[in-house]
Amino acid sequence: TFKNMKDIWSALVDRKNIVFHLLVLENFGLSDDLYIKMNARGRLLTSFENLKAEIQDKAIKGNWELSKEEKEKFSYKIDGVWTDFLWQNYNKNHSVDNAHMNFITILVMTKLPVGQLLKGAERIDVIQRLNFTNSARDLINYIDKETFDYICEVYALYSHLIERQSIPSLTLSLWRHAPEGDLLNQILLGSNTSYSHKVLFYAQTRYLMSNSTICQEKYEEWMRVVRNIVSQADLTPDGKRSDIIRSPETFNGAIGLINELADGCNDIYAYLCSSSINSTFAREQIKEEILKAKIICKFPVHKKLLFNAEDNELLRGKIMFILECAGYKTEINEIDFDLLERVQAVFAKYFNRELEPLSTEFDKFRRVMLTVEVSGKYQYYNYWWSYWNAASAEKRKLFPVFREIEYFIGLDDYKVYFKKLVLKLTETDYDSILSNFTRPDNMENWQYRLIVEEGLLSQCASKYIAISPERTYCYLMRSKRPSDISGSIKVE
Repeated sequence: TFKNMKDIWSALVDRKNIVFHLLVLENFGLSDDLYIKMNARGRLLTSFENLKAEIQDKAIKGNWELSKEEKEKFSYKIDGVWTDFLWQNYNKNHSVDNAHMNFITILVMTKLPVGQLLKGAERIDVIQRLNFTNSARDLINYIDKETFDYICEVYALYSHLIERQSIPSLTLSLWRHAPEGDLLNQILLGSNTSYSHKVLFYAQTRYLMSNSTICQEKYEEWMRVVRNIVSQADLTPDGKRSDIIRSPETFNGAIGLINELADGCNDIYAYLCSSSINSTFAREQIKEEILKAKIICKFPVHKKLLFNAEDNELLRGKIMFILECAGYKTEINEIDFDLLERVQAVFAKYFNRELEPLSTEFDKFRRVMLTVEVSGKYQYYNYWWSYWNAASAEKRKLFPVFREIEYFIGLDDYKVYFKKLVLKLTETDYDSILSNFTRPDNMENWQYRLIVEEGLLSQCASKYIAISPERTYCYLMRSKRPSDISGSIKVE
């Protein structure tokens, strides 16, 4: 580098452009077997520097890179091009060493469920621990030859793609799992990274590893199927939506499923149509994904329609309900696609955003639901009840939160109310339903008043009601507490 430069000696010695400092350790009482690496301020090794040295040592002792040239080995790459891709593309307000630790920890986590190193309860315990820390001191114990090769392959993959600026972007919504930036950045940041984020990142990585040429359409179809799986939740009558992947056990199952599906990631719908899935994780959603794949393969012209339905805020990838609205029972030939398009339009118009609990629009929906009859009854609110009556009146509720609708359409005994409403909305709208409603002979007066008196239900902030035993009146409760009957509005 400097052979053609003049006056090098003077630059080094007289002008002292480069200086060295010597710290004599003999007075510190340290033993000779202690290896210390310090920077100018005397900082100890970071967790990443320790892990890097341990991986290098393990690779050498295990002859893991015996056939590689020096410049292709882990120790050379990790201090060069693999750090460059983080330094050049990662937020420099954060520690690059910390980003390395996040990256390697998650690669180890996602390899454990499909590797042979750990099994059973031990594997679950390690996954749980690694999920909460990126600096586990024994992380090296969970890196075998197979995992080492995987780490090197993924580092090489992303550094190459970033250099070419060819990591594909996702245009489909990931809802609450939407990352900060892209999925890679979310993993490197390490903050607010859920089990679901890690499964999505693993799915993305498997696609990129399997396809040297990226087809944006096939990539997004693959990620769409994975998104639909991870977006499923355990719903409660109160509208609480707990992620399906929220434990080390479910993470283990999800990675196993994605690993199996990844064999067909280059054309996931064709794969789902032709292959049997052995994993038992998210079995019901997989059944639905197979059904949708068969519809898409047989009627490709309707693929966009299905995608629009999946992307709905209320449905979040689970569209069996609207398929049933369009005639599906057991065979895809039963589906009326013209009707399906109109049903999807209803969901796009009325249920594609979280409605505020006290909004006028939500109250209008509640009033319209009270007009729906099933088996001679106008009682959709019976989907929920409480053992704690308000005085002698039975407590019911009228969807206090938007997410209860998602729970409701999963109830075989009550979703028919919602189905009837949706089908009616394919031909009309809320205002027409309300303005043209005539009180049936078997409808209580208090319920009729809730339907036709626009401002009445808005006075019930809790959206809980209590119905008298003889059903002649109800209370619009001040709160959901049964003791709060006093001061509640009585409607007769």
